[in-house]
Order: sequence, then C-alpha cells, then structure tokens
Amino acid sequence: VESVARMDSVAGGADLVALPLEDAVLGSSVFLPRAMVAGDEMASWEIWPNAAEFWLSSQSGNLADFLSSIPEALSWSAGLSINPLGDVTGGHDRIDLERLPEIEVIVSAPLEVSSARAVLVDTLDVVPPDGLDFVGQLDLRVENRFPVGATMRMELVELVPSQSVLAGVFGPSWWRFEDIVIPPAGGDPEVPSTGEYNVDFIQPHFEALRQGARLRVELELEAPDEGAQFRVDQGVVIVGHLTGDAIISIQ
Repeated sequence: VESVARMDSVAGGADLVALPLEDAVLGSSVFLPRAMVAGDEMASWEIWPNAAEFWLSSQSGNLADFLSSIPEALSWSAGLSINPLGDVTGGHDRIDLERLPEIEVIVSAPLEVSSARAVLVDTLDVVPPDGLDFVGQLDLRVENRFPVGATMRMELVELVPSQSVLAGVFGPSWWRFEDIVIPPAGGDPEVPSTGEYNVDFIQPHFEALRQGARLRVELELEAPDEGAQFRVDQGVVIVGHLTGDAIISIQ
C-alpha cells in the first residue's frame, strides 16, 4: 500500500479535501504467500487463500487526526506484483486464468472511549404524508451490541419560527422526547441486549416534520473509569414505527 487518504468536504466547498495518512508502514512491501491447493486437476482444485495484514501505529504519524471522525470517503493507492520471487518450484508455478487474483480491502478500527464518554449523533429527514394528522406513540426496538450502556436522546431541530408559540400549550421542551436508557450487551456481538420503548408522539411533532423539521438522534455511550474498547462488529440498531390514531383530511 503506497498511500491512504480520507476525503472530507469543507464548509462552502463543493469539492472533497484529502487528508493523507502518515505512517512509516505505508510504502513498505507486504508479502502474500501463495494459496494452498488440493486436488489432482486444476479445474477441481480446492483452494485455501492466504492473507496478510499490516498494523498502523498511534505513536507516530497522524493516525489520531485521521480517525478523529467518520470520513465521507477513503482512497488508497496500491500496487500488486504477482510471483515476485520468480519460479521457486522448479516449473510447478501455476495460475488459473478462470480464477484471476482478487483484492478485497477491509478497513477496521477499534473505537476506544474514556470515562469522558463518546457521543454518536445523526440527524434524520422524516417526511410525513400530506393530508394526514397523527397522535399516538413512537415505538422503538433497540438492539445494543456494545459492551457498555447508553442514553439515547431525540429532539426535533430546524423548527420554523411559528412553532415556538406551541411552548405555551405543550410545554417549553415539547420538541424533545423522553430520554431512553439502553442497557449494555454481555460482550458477545451475537447476543445483543434488546429493549422496546415507547415515547409520546403528538400532532405538533408530526406537523413540525411535515414543515421541514429534522429528527436529531444522540447516543451517549457510558464507559468505566478505565475506558472501553469497541469492535467493528458491535453497534446499536434502532427500529421505530408509529402507532396511534391517524386523521385523514379530504377536501
């Protein structure tokens, strides 16, 4: 691998800006042993591929800045030389033209948080249909594969000015939903902790979304004093749907 870069947009710019990853391992050669095969005829070979990996260091370079947030895209440049050692088997080197070499790139990085915690934020566009009013509940099913608990907070953002008068009727924080406390998983990503939660969803919520408001979801992860590490196969899955009474207006 010769180079790796993250691509991000900047405020007011239409093009992505690249931040190259700096590490001594980049540019060095990684040797991939040949695949192991079994069988008498090439067409019936059973193949066990070989793999190689290299590790980046957080002690030098700019790895911390490179992983400071989720990039919009990643780019890399790499070169592949087939059979770089030449014929080392006395004429028995083979290549199956029906199974040309394939390169699969997997990028994974553990997430580590301290007792200061980490906050994951996403803002969703939810557009209710026209001609329909709704009062009921937002039912959520949450599957947590992280080894720590979390608190989920949801609120409507980008409200139109006319909706500020609703605070006198529905309360000063009507656009915020009740906090949800999510228990940790047991550490096995195949056995997440699951929970079902209900939050009140009133007509002003529905109308605010219809007028262009967005739903901001914030997930604050817990962590012990010694910190916690998360793997790429761990995460939180949130599925929601509305249940209640819908009023259809026909003109």
